[in-house]
Amino acid sequence: MTLIRYVGLDGEMTGSGSRDRKRIAFKEYQLIQIGLATMDAEPLTKYHSGLVFKPETLRTFTSDIGYDEWNSQPQAMEVNKFTSERIKAGPPQETVDRDASIFLDERFGEGVRDLHAVGWNVGSFDMPFVREYLPWIADRFSYRSVDLNSILFSVVDTDDQYKELKRKAKSGAEIILRQMGIQKNFHDAGYDAANALIAFKLLREEILLEEFA
Repeated sequence: MTLIRYVGLDGEMTGSGSRDRKRIAFKEYQLIQIGLATMDAEPLTKYHSGLVFKPETLRTFTSDIGYDEWNSQPQAMEVNKFTSERIKAGPPQETVDRDASIFLDERFGEGVRDLHAVGWNVGSFDMPFVREYLPWIADRFSYRSVDLNSILFSVVDTDDQYKELKRKAKSGAEIILRQMGIQKNFHDAGYDAANALIAFKLLREEILLEEFA
């Protein structure tokens, strides 16, 4: 039995495009920060094949990505708080791609290429940017990703239910991270990747089981 390997993934970008241009946002804007997060998992019991994530094994990788020129949306830059000086000072794409690949090698083994990205809108938004700007690590990920929004929309009937479950997942992950000494820092790609992976843990192991028991 081959276990699925999950990686929390998040990016900060210089823009997102309007609703009808989401699919080509990665051609118009730049990926300026990448965050990855991993956790070990083990079977619930020796008689139960379901996996339980272990937050104490959480490891993250975060790096800015630098450019000399870029396109940006004012709204996006207000949210992520990146300045022109910070973008220009970031390491080049090739360096970030190499360092992120080393991180994944250390966590999963050299050259493993069946990783599954976990995040909010990760498959439709973040991964196209990763494939455009970080091809080495993009090659490590399966095209099958875990979109947490899709999980929630598959079990709710109203927007209010969706918002409440998302709030529970993100705030629960925030509490666990704070207990580990990691303070809330949304719109930092490393923090968001870690929060998403732990939110996935909570949805799998607690929230959805309690909600629909």
